[in-house]
Amino acid sequence: MRYFTILLLLLTPLLYGAKVEITSDKFYADDNSSQIFFVDNVKVTKEQDTLFCDLLIVYFNDDQETKKYDASGNVRFEIFRQGSHYKGSAKSVEYVVQLTQYTFKGDAVIHDLTTKRDLFGEVIVLNSTTGKASVKSSQERPSKFIFEMEN
Repeated sequence: MRYFTILLLLLTPLLYGAKVEITSDKFYADDNSSQIFFVDNVKVTKEQDTLFCDLLIVYFNDDQETKKYDASGNVRFEIFRQGSHYKGSAKSVEYVVQLTQYTFKGDAVIHDLTTKRDLFGEVIVLNSTTGKASVKSSQERPSKFIFEMEN
């Protein structure tokens, strides 16, 4: 079904009481593995945050609480955090709920629209709670940090 919509109420307690809505062309779950799969034209919305991808896997722990999610395939996102506004893309994104940590992998690009700074790298790790970021790359494609400087 096109744009099959499901509200994952199980996500709500660990995502700070915010409602999460995930839409996709296909959806399936495996109770034995505690995973839910969203396939094709995936859109995740939480408050102002949005994430688009081809495949999203949501993982649950034994208490049916969300542990993490993995997004892959044509990943694009827009995130608002503590007065900051980020937009970007990557080949894959992992979000670990307990750590409030995003890991962007593969040609990762993050534009900080608030401070007008840009990060480019193979792996970018951002922690929403601490505000810390790290960028790793290879020798063939070095990390880049671009920012504007006043005269």
